[in-house]
Amino acid sequence: VSVLYNKQDGTKMITGLGGTLVAIHKAIDDGLPVLLNLVAPESLYMQPPFEDSASELTIVFDKAQSQVTLIPYAAKDSCITVDGSTVLSGHRSQKLGPLSRQPKTILIQVTSSTGAVRDYSVLLVHRGSGPEEDDVCLLSLVVLDASLAPKFDCHTHVL
Repeated sequence: VSVLYNKQDGTKMITGLGGTLVAIHKAIDDGLPVLLNLVAPESLYMQPPFEDSASELTIVFDKAQSQVTLIPYAAKDSCITVDGSTVLSGHRSQKLGPLSRQPKTILIQVTSSTGAVRDYSVLLVHRGSGPEEDDVCLLSLVVLDASLAPKFDCHTHVL
């Protein structure tokens, strides 16, 4: 269980049980509108975990799901479209699908009141869409005081 604290300057501090600091994230400030959050209620997980600076996300769903919805959040003066349809901040999108064994890419656009636009590409994937259908996959790996080469990839079995 984690708790999210939003600071005035856009910094997010994520803490775990007992107040242990898990992550600090500074919001981007390039003048373009951003998604403040993206929730995928029917998903198993999102890779990478949502950050407003990530323009490409992969959301993995159980292979029994044939349609899914997303809940995007943006500033109140922004317009959000999910796969071409307008969605109010904090509300569910239209049903996206049908999902099949082939990944489906959808576009989320956030438009500010000044007309500036930021695009997010979201890849919807069924768990077990690949040849490793029943494999268990480590989602992320954090290395302290060192670097990893090649870059961590959850589908790489040997580092």
